[in-house]
Amino acid sequence: NCVSEPTTINVEVSSKFSAPTIVGDVEICEGESTTLSTSADATAYEWVTPKGTFTTPTIQITNATLADAGIITLKISKDGCESEIGNSTIVVNAKPLAPSIDPVSPVCEGETLSFNTSTIADSYSWKVNGIEKYNTNSFEILDANINDAVTYTLVITKDGCESNPSSITAIVKETPAKPTINSNSPVCEGQTISIVHTNNEVGATHFWETPNGDETSKDIVIATANSSHKGDYVLYVEKDGCKSEATT
Repeated sequence: NCVSEPTTINVEVSSKFSAPTIVGDVEICEGESTTLSTSADATAYEWVTPKGTFTTPTIQITNATLADAGIITLKISKDGCESEIGNSTIVVNAKPLAPSIDPVSPVCEGETLSFNTSTIADSYSWKVNGIEKYNTNSFEILDANINDAVTYTLVITKDGCESNPSSITAIVKETPAKPTINSNSPVCEGQTISIVHTNNEVGATHFWETPNGDETSKDIVIATANSSHKGDYVLYVEKDGCKSEATT
Protein backbone atom coordinates (compact mmCIF):
# COMPACT_ATOMS: atom_id res chain seq x y z
CA ASN A 1 0.00 0.00 0.00
CA CYS A 2 2.83 2.34 -0.75
CA VAL A 3 2.25 5.20 -3.24
CA SER A 4 5.03 7.00 -5.14
CA GLU A 5 5.32 10.69 -5.55
CA PRO A 6 3.33 11.93 -8.54
CA THR A 7 4.99 12.91 -11.86
CA THR A 8 3.40 15.43 -14.19
CA ILE A 9 3.79 15.64 -17.99
CA ASN A 10 2.41 18.44 -20.13
CA VAL A 11 0.73 17.29 -23.33
CA GLU A 12 0.35 19.87 -26.09
CA VAL A 13 -1.86 19.43 -29.12
CA SER A 14 -0.88 21.79 -31.92
CA SER A 15 -3.56 23.03 -34.21
CA LYS A 16 -3.51 21.69 -37.74
CA PHE A 17 -2.39 24.30 -40.25
CA SER A 18 -4.84 25.77 -42.65
CA ALA A 19 -4.16 25.12 -46.33
CA PRO A 20 -1.19 27.19 -47.56
CA THR A 21 -1.72 29.79 -50.27
CA ILE A 22 0.27 29.20 -53.43
CA VAL A 23 1.91 32.39 -54.66
CA GLY A 24 3.14 33.00 -58.20
CA ASP A 25 2.03 33.41 -61.79
CA VAL A 26 -0.13 30.36 -62.55
CA GLU A 27 -1.13 31.38 -66.09
CA ILE A 28 1.77 31.42 -68.52
CA CYS A 29 2.54 30.85 -72.19
CA GLU A 30 4.37 27.95 -73.76
CA GLY A 31 8.10 28.53 -73.40
CA GLU A 32 7.80 30.89 -70.43
CA SER A 33 8.88 30.24 -66.83
CA THR A 34 7.31 30.80 -63.43
CA THR A 35 8.31 30.38 -59.78
CA LEU A 36 5.76 29.18 -57.21
CA SER A 37 6.07 29.55 -53.44
CA THR A 38 4.01 30.07 -50.30
CA SER A 39 4.05 32.77 -47.65
CA ALA A 40 3.23 30.19 -44.95
CA ASP A 41 5.98 29.45 -42.43
CA ALA A 42 6.97 25.77 -42.49
CA THR A 43 9.81 23.33 -42.02
CA ALA A 44 8.80 20.85 -44.70
CA TYR A 45 7.07 21.14 -48.05
CA GLU A 46 5.41 18.66 -50.37
CA TRP A 47 4.46 19.90 -53.85
CA VAL A 48 2.58 17.60 -56.20
CA THR A 49 2.56 18.76 -59.83
CA PRO A 50 1.74 17.22 -63.22
CA LYS A 51 5.50 16.65 -63.56
CA GLY A 52 6.11 15.02 -60.17
CA THR A 53 6.61 15.66 -56.44
CA PHE A 54 9.02 18.21 -54.96
CA THR A 55 10.06 19.04 -51.38
CA THR A 56 11.65 22.46 -51.78
CA PRO A 57 10.19 25.73 -50.44
CA THR A 58 9.75 26.98 -54.02
CA ILE A 59 9.40 25.23 -57.33
CA GLN A 60 10.14 26.48 -60.84
CA ILE A 61 8.51 25.68 -64.14
CA THR A 62 10.96 26.55 -66.92
CA ASN A 63 10.35 26.55 -70.65
CA ALA A 64 6.76 25.51 -69.98
CA THR A 65 4.98 23.01 -72.19
CA LEU A 66 1.33 22.03 -72.32
CA ALA A 67 2.28 19.02 -70.15
CA ASP A 68 2.93 21.42 -67.24
CA ALA A 69 -0.72 22.45 -67.16
CA GLY A 70 -3.00 21.05 -64.49
CA ILE A 71 -3.70 21.00 -60.75
CA ILE A 72 -0.81 21.63 -58.39
CA THR A 73 -1.06 20.96 -54.64
CA LEU A 74 1.02 21.94 -51.62
CA LYS A 75 1.10 20.45 -48.11
CA ILE A 76 3.41 21.89 -45.47
CA SER A 77 4.59 20.69 -42.06
CA LYS A 78 5.79 22.41 -38.92
CA ASP A 79 6.49 21.02 -35.48
CA GLY A 80 5.47 17.62 -36.75
CA CYS A 81 2.01 18.78 -37.84
CA GLU A 82 0.77 18.77 -41.40
CA SER A 83 -1.39 21.42 -43.01
CA GLU A 84 -4.49 21.00 -45.02
CA ILE A 85 -3.74 20.73 -48.73
CA GLY A 86 -3.63 23.94 -50.75
CA ASN A 87 -4.11 23.82 -54.49
CA SER A 88 -4.06 25.90 -57.62
CA THR A 89 -4.38 25.28 -61.34
CA ILE A 90 -1.52 25.91 -63.74
CA VAL A 91 -2.71 27.18 -67.12
CA VAL A 92 -0.26 26.98 -70.03
CA ASN A 93 -1.59 28.81 -73.07
CA ALA A 94 -0.39 27.54 -76.43
CA LYS A 95 2.08 29.76 -78.28
CA PRO A 96 0.53 30.80 -81.61
CA LEU A 97 2.19 29.59 -84.78
CA ALA A 98 4.10 32.20 -86.74
CA PRO A 99 1.50 34.09 -88.81
CA SER A 100 1.18 33.75 -92.56
CA ILE A 101 1.70 36.90 -94.63
CA ASP A 102 0.09 37.26 -98.05
CA PRO A 103 2.54 37.89 -100.90
CA VAL A 104 3.28 41.59 -101.46
CA SER A 105 3.49 42.47 -105.15
CA PRO A 106 6.35 44.72 -106.30
CA VAL A 107 5.18 48.26 -107.08
CA CYS A 108 6.53 51.36 -108.73
CA GLU A 109 7.23 54.57 -106.86
CA GLY A 110 3.96 56.38 -106.21
CA GLU A 111 1.84 53.22 -106.22
CA THR A 112 0.28 51.45 -103.22
CA LEU A 113 1.89 48.69 -101.16
CA SER A 114 -0.64 46.32 -99.57
CA PHE A 115 0.07 44.03 -96.60
CA ASN A 116 -2.26 41.42 -95.10
CA THR A 117 -2.33 38.37 -92.87
CA SER A 118 -5.22 35.94 -92.83
CA THR A 119 -4.13 34.56 -89.43
CA ILE A 120 -6.76 35.21 -86.76
CA ALA A 121 -5.36 36.76 -83.58
CA ASP A 122 -6.21 39.05 -80.67
CA SER A 123 -3.66 41.66 -81.70
CA TYR A 124 -1.12 42.35 -84.43
CA SER A 125 2.24 44.13 -84.44
CA TRP A 126 4.02 44.99 -87.71
CA LYS A 127 7.54 46.26 -87.09
CA VAL A 128 10.33 47.82 -89.14
CA ASN A 129 13.80 47.70 -87.59
CA GLY A 130 12.22 46.70 -84.26
CA ILE A 131 9.83 49.68 -84.19
CA GLU A 132 6.10 49.04 -84.37
CA LYS A 133 4.51 50.77 -87.36
CA TYR A 134 1.06 49.19 -87.68
CA ASN A 135 -1.24 47.20 -85.34
CA THR A 136 -3.95 45.85 -87.66
CA ASN A 137 -4.14 42.63 -89.65
CA SER A 138 -3.81 44.59 -92.91
CA PHE A 139 -2.59 48.01 -93.99
CA GLU A 140 -1.60 50.00 -97.06
CA ILE A 141 1.22 52.41 -97.82
CA LEU A 142 -0.03 54.97 -100.30
CA ASP A 143 2.36 56.77 -102.67
CA ALA A 144 5.18 54.32 -101.85
CA ASN A 145 8.78 55.39 -102.27
CA ILE A 146 12.17 53.70 -102.21
CA ASN A 147 12.40 54.12 -98.41
CA ASP A 148 9.39 51.81 -98.05
CA ALA A 149 11.33 48.95 -99.66
CA VAL A 150 12.33 47.32 -96.35
CA THR A 151 11.57 44.18 -94.35
CA TYR A 152 8.30 44.13 -92.40
CA THR A 153 8.07 41.73 -89.43
CA LEU A 154 4.74 40.56 -88.01
CA VAL A 155 4.12 39.16 -84.52
CA ILE A 156 0.63 38.20 -83.36
CA THR A 157 -0.77 37.74 -79.86
CA LYS A 158 -3.44 35.25 -78.84
CA ASP A 159 -4.59 34.47 -75.28
CA GLY A 160 -1.78 36.72 -74.05
CA CYS A 161 0.92 34.74 -75.88
CA GLU A 162 3.14 36.08 -78.67
CA SER A 163 3.98 34.09 -81.78
CA ASN A 164 7.35 33.77 -83.42
CA PRO A 165 7.82 36.48 -86.06
CA SER A 166 7.16 36.23 -89.78
CA SER A 167 8.79 38.63 -92.23
CA ILE A 168 8.37 39.88 -95.76
CA THR A 169 10.42 42.33 -97.81
CA ALA A 170 8.65 44.90 -99.98
CA ILE A 171 9.98 45.84 -103.40
CA VAL A 172 9.51 49.39 -104.65
CA LYS A 173 10.91 49.95 -108.14
CA GLU A 174 12.33 53.33 -109.06
CA THR A 175 10.29 55.33 -111.55
CA PRO A 176 12.35 56.61 -114.50
CA ALA A 177 13.01 60.32 -114.61
CA LYS A 178 10.75 62.48 -116.72
CA PRO A 179 12.42 62.66 -120.15
CA THR A 180 13.97 65.86 -121.44
CA ILE A 181 13.68 66.44 -125.19
CA ASN A 182 15.10 69.00 -127.62
CA SER A 183 13.94 69.69 -131.14
CA ASN A 184 14.86 71.93 -134.05
CA SER A 185 11.25 73.07 -134.45
CA PRO A 186 10.07 75.11 -136.24
CA VAL A 187 11.20 73.82 -139.63
CA CYS A 188 10.12 74.45 -143.22
CA GLU A 189 8.39 71.90 -145.36
CA GLY A 190 10.97 69.58 -146.88
CA GLN A 191 13.48 70.12 -144.09
CA THR A 192 14.48 67.56 -141.46
CA ILE A 193 12.69 67.35 -138.11
CA SER A 194 14.95 66.24 -135.26
CA ILE A 195 13.54 65.51 -131.77
CA VAL A 196 16.16 64.15 -129.38
CA HIS A 197 15.78 62.57 -125.92
CA THR A 198 18.71 64.04 -123.96
CA ASN A 199 18.53 62.35 -120.51
CA ASN A 200 18.41 58.77 -121.69
CA GLU A 201 17.55 56.15 -119.00
CA VAL A 202 19.77 53.07 -119.44
CA GLY A 203 17.65 49.99 -120.06
CA ALA A 204 14.45 51.97 -120.59
CA THR A 205 11.99 51.58 -123.45
CA HIS A 206 10.83 54.71 -125.28
CA PHE A 207 7.21 55.37 -126.20
CA TRP A 208 6.42 58.28 -128.51
CA GLU A 209 2.93 59.45 -129.42
CA THR A 210 3.19 61.43 -132.67
CA PRO A 211 0.75 62.91 -135.20
CA ASN A 212 1.53 59.93 -137.44
CA GLY A 213 1.35 57.12 -134.90
CA ASP A 214 3.37 55.62 -132.11
CA GLU A 215 7.12 55.15 -132.14
CA THR A 216 9.54 53.30 -129.84
CA SER A 217 12.86 54.75 -130.99
CA LYS A 218 15.01 56.88 -128.69
CA ASP A 219 14.84 59.91 -130.99
CA ILE A 220 12.52 61.05 -133.77
CA VAL A 221 14.14 62.01 -137.07
CA ILE A 222 11.94 62.88 -140.05
CA ALA A 223 14.05 63.50 -143.15
CA THR A 224 11.48 65.39 -145.22
CA ALA A 225 8.87 67.26 -143.20
CA ASN A 226 5.37 67.96 -144.46
CA SER A 227 2.14 69.28 -142.96
CA SER A 228 1.15 65.83 -141.62
CA HIS A 229 4.10 65.98 -139.20
CA LYS A 230 2.79 69.09 -137.51
CA GLY A 231 1.55 68.65 -133.91
CA ASP A 232 2.51 67.40 -130.48
CA TYR A 233 5.14 64.73 -129.88
CA VAL A 234 4.75 63.09 -126.49
CA LEU A 235 7.45 60.91 -124.92
CA TYR A 236 7.49 58.72 -121.83
CA VAL A 237 9.91 55.94 -120.93
CA GLU A 238 9.34 52.65 -119.14
CA LYS A 239 11.76 50.53 -117.11
CA ASP A 240 11.02 47.40 -115.07
CA GLY A 241 7.32 48.01 -115.67
CA CYS A 242 7.44 51.58 -114.30
CA LYS A 243 6.48 54.55 -116.46
CA SER A 244 7.92 58.04 -116.26
CA GLU A 245 5.93 61.22 -116.51
CA ALA A 246 5.34 62.28 -120.12
CA THR A 247 7.08 65.17 -121.82
CA THR A 248 5.51 67.00 -124.78
